Amino acid sequence: MEGSTARPTSVTVIAWFWIANGVLLVLGALMGLAVRSVVPEMPMGAPVGLPPDVAGVMGEMETLFRHVRAISVVQGLLGVLAVVAGAAFLRLRPWSRGVLEGLSWLSLLSTLAFGVFWMRGWSVMTGAAAPGPGMPVDMDTFRWVGLVAGGVITLLFAVPFAVVIRYLRGATIRAAVAGDSAGQGA
Repeated sequence: MEGSTARPTSVTVIAWFWIANGVLLVLGALMGLAVRSVVPEMPMGAPVGLPPDVAGVMGEMETLFRHVRAISVVQGLLGVLAVVAGAAFLRLRPWSRGVLEGLSWLSLLSTLAFGVFWMRGWSVMTGAAAPGPGMPVDMDTFRWVGLVAGGVITLLFAVPFAVVIRYLRGATIRAAVAGDSAGQGA
């Protein structure tokens, strides 16, 4: 490659990571729109007599469902942006590094926020289940197993974004998109 900078492996991996994520974001957005068109309205409102924390969680889910079209459109646009930026990153376009870092931060924060939302909802909903003689499972154990599983799954989704951010901020990638071979090595 006379006269050109070799693309570091980390650039290739991150670019394809984001191209794949972008495709998944677009597909997820299309599924969100499809579900919303099949289920145009849901009977909303918490049943009477629920504890306030359970009613609060159900209200938050109702709000998400009510706005699923807008959420899906934004998600789809971010997916297209991810594919375009990932492809540009393969060509070492300087602007793409910043876009992919921004998408990585947004994804990391939204993953962590959704993890907290899900674990809080899990805790509230399983805590509201009244243990009784016919209950086939110990609800306290069930709640804790679900919380641990939710935490582990959240971290499994979040850690790759943190790793991508670390590499995107590193000297190797900064040098590669700047057309400088001095930072090539990792």
